[in-house]
Amino acid sequence: TPGMAASVIATSAPIASKAPLASRTAKAALRGAGAMNLHAALTHEIGLMAGLLGTEDAQEGTRAFLEKRRPQYQGR
Repeated sequence: TPGMAASVIATSAPIASKAPLASRTAKAALRGAGAMNLHAALTHEIGLMAGLLGTEDAQEGTRAFLEKRRPQYQGR
């Protein structure tokens, strides 16, 4: 329906504007968590997110925050 499509776009637009690697990793964590208990799901998520710490996007996010500007994520 048109209303549903508008709702999906309104919800997804802010997510799409965020760091692409972090968004993809968060979605992967959610997909994998369904078959796990809470402890296993959180451990899985921590492992996935820890892999983002050394990325160029993580460094860009920190720099942008310190410089009080919007980050320019590259997906690297």
